[in-house]
Amino acid sequence: MVSSDSLITIGTRASRLALAQAKIAVDSLQKQWPKLQFQIETISSIGDLDPEADFKELSDKQGKGIFTKALDDALLDRKIDVAIHSLKDLPIEMTDGLSIEAVLEREDPRDCWISKDKVSFDQARQGAVVGTSSVRRAAQLKYQRPDLQIVPLRGNVDTRIRKLREGNGKESLDAVVMALAGVRRAGLEKEVTEIFSHRQMLPAVGQGAIALVIRMNDESTQGIIREVDHPESHSEVEVERALLEKLGGGCHVPIAGAAQLDQQGAVVTLEGGVFSPDGKHSLRAKLTAPKVEGKPMAARLAQMLLWQGGNKLLG
Repeated sequence: MVSSDSLITIGTRASRLALAQAKIAVDSLQKQWPKLQFQIETISSIGDLDPEADFKELSDKQGKGIFTKALDDALLDRKIDVAIHSLKDLPIEMTDGLSIEAVLEREDPRDCWISKDKVSFDQARQGAVVGTSSVRRAAQLKYQRPDLQIVPLRGNVDTRIRKLREGNGKESLDAVVMALAGVRRAGLEKEVTEIFSHRQMLPAVGQGAIALVIRMNDESTQGIIREVDHPESHSEVEVERALLEKLGGGCHVPIAGAAQLDQQGAVVTLEGGVFSPDGKHSLRAKLTAPKVEGKPMAARLAQMLLWQGGNKLLG
């Protein structure tokens, strides 16, 4: 039973984007539970403490969840009741005792191209310098444009755009590639030059979705959080995560996946991709099935990609 004076503590990272996502979650919760109090608590992850470090290097030191472990620990220590995450940051194997209890209505999962001179992707100069720290994005960019110079780019959304605008000399960037959802939530959509189609760039698994994670034995909070779950978005990301699980990949492997329910919410289409980091090989496959068969379909799609040669690309 939830009393009207209950205080629910929401944990989030402290970046502009993370705080924007936490506010979206709190607004949704407050609408459903107007008499409850929700408080946002910021917690720094190892990925935030060293914003210039290499993702893979951090993962090798930290293990899985460079952006999630601090929030996981805060949940398990009962310092917070709910953790807000970009769902694509969550490892497939959740920390023991924690679960994704709700997924908010998903923002557009596509990636976007932000050019310094407002030049489209196809029209970018030969040898253009493009910033991204995503191996998935880098691989797909190189597949289409082998001439591009891909350079690592870390930092939050506004930091990356600032580096694009202010870069000079050898460090000058011509463009950056980021998730459209993050750019929108940071209030910087006006910076977008072009939105990639799935044909051009297949998104990351879970991209555009906000996840609410709680302790599995916290039945009181569970009842509150479930009220803001968006079933269609939750179903789509579960199918995508099933594909990623079967492929055995994580955020440092060039794997992509996008699931979409039909208008009736009864049929789901899943497209998956596996790419070589150098951009020379691109494997894609697509299947459609009733929603209730979404996860088995994801397993079949993963097997198709592996048979096509994905097992060699994934090493």
